[in-house]
Amino acid sequence: MSGVSPSALAGHAFVRGLPTEHMARLAEVATVTSVPAGYRFFEEGGRASQFWLISIGHVALDIYLPGRPRLIVE
Repeated sequence: MSGVSPSALAGHAFVRGLPTEHMARLAEVATVTSVPAGYRFFEEGGRASQFWLISIGHVALDIYLPGRPRLIVE
């Protein structure tokens, strides 16, 4: 679903203080989505094609080590 309002984005700490015209442009291209628990946003070495602002929930930063399970570092 798209149609994020600039005021909804303005409440996010990452974009707080962004000029109004930039907030409006970001809102135009933003999409609200839900992802299931365990969803992997990206893989090491992958191509960055999206920018995510997490508003609810938690994420983990992990690293792959050959022969070992993934290690959560953050």
